[in-house]
Amino acid sequence: MNIYWITASARVGEKVRTIGARIVKNPASRVFDYEYFLNNWGWWWGSTITGNGGNRANWDFDFRGRPSVNGVILANGLITENGVPVDPFTSTPPFGGLAGANPLAYAHWGVPREPMPNLKDLSYYAAKAMMDPARNGIWVGTQRVVYGVHTNAQKPGLYLEGTYDRPIVISNTVVVPGDVVIKGYITGRGTLYVGGNLYIAGDLMYRNGPSFATPPETMSPSQRDAWVQNNQNKDLVAFAVRECILGGDVTSANWVTYCYNPEGYGLRNVGSELNLGADGILHTGDDGIPFLHPDGTWSAWYDADEDGVMDGNYDYNTQLNMTTSRASKIQGYPTTQSGTPVAYSSVASNNMNRLDGIFYTNHAAAMRLAKANAVINGVLVSRDEAIIFNGSLRLNYDSRVHSRYNRNPNLLIDLGLPVAGLISLSDYRELPPETGTL
Repeated sequence: MNIYWITASARVGEKVRTIGARIVKNPASRVFDYEYFLNNWGWWWGSTITGNGGNRANWDFDFRGRPSVNGVILANGLITENGVPVDPFTSTPPFGGLAGANPLAYAHWGVPREPMPNLKDLSYYAAKAMMDPARNGIWVGTQRVVYGVHTNAQKPGLYLEGTYDRPIVISNTVVVPGDVVIKGYITGRGTLYVGGNLYIAGDLMYRNGPSFATPPETMSPSQRDAWVQNNQNKDLVAFAVRECILGGDVTSANWVTYCYNPEGYGLRNVGSELNLGADGILHTGDDGIPFLHPDGTWSAWYDADEDGVMDGNYDYNTQLNMTTSRASKIQGYPTTQSGTPVAYSSVASNNMNRLDGIFYTNHAAAMRLAKANAVINGVLVSRDEAIIFNGSLRLNYDSRVHSRYNRNPNLLIDLGLPVAGLISLSDYRELPPETGTL
């Protein structure tokens, strides 16, 4: 991370004042300050959901069943219960935990939208990865599989499976231009940029990760900072995905039933940009109303992912399903004796309940976590979300990636996360006057 200290002085009459500011160049997006961030409608439906960290939506945030929220709830639109706006002064909050005990302190609506990083063009990250290919890469055990950028033009995707004794090692910034299929144990510190879909075929766990037995965001600030300090050298891996993050066996009828077909949140019924209107959000008052675009044209199309293509709802066959054709473009994907890719059902399973890592996508995060009592340790950021679990779901925010540590070099971890702006102001203060030539 590039951090600069800048000073500026000005004379007004006979008085000189000097300001010093800490500026971060290409800072990680602030969307990673939350355990759960939706660039759309946020929704927590279920009494057995527990979140230990902050949550944010770039539109409304809806609750059902009184889940437990131990962190802030921020919504650009409204905070609602089953679609009905919540009045924190007169009504019982539709959530428990710290936020439910003190909604006036923890729950806020009408907050500004937080810009999402755009991964349409991965050339910036590829150049960064190739600045030091000796250090930037992927290993499985001791076998190296990527030097900076995966460059197999015939098979731009990559299959990765780690065991406890031979974990997947991700070091610094790495780019794979195609799809990635991954499961098992991971270790290292870095960010894997994926140009296609990220298929999480089973549990994905840190080999040497921190303990979330006491979630750091529920600690006192000093205890939380100590947790960050003590876990600086533990595993910390991010996945920045241009297309979708898909957990479980996407070829199974169960996955399609729970993640693709449902009305409301199922991927079959979301994703279209055609009639979003000027606010870029479906099911709001400006749906279908044309607005003026920078090129002088009028339409209701809102380019939510900024790729210049008018997207429709997610298409199962062309965008999500692991077909033989798609698998054949993935290096290392298991094959039969004749060289044909094996069925995805022999590689992936819905019987999963554990994810460790920082997960980001410009599009959808859809997962069938059929094994009871799912746990996600890290961050989940997406535009659309269809994560269906059995029993309970627990989210623990990984405090090590919070921007609060940008101003503390002793606690800052530069993971190479996606950026959403050229510079950011970390902090500033007035200094003793520097008169110079003034």
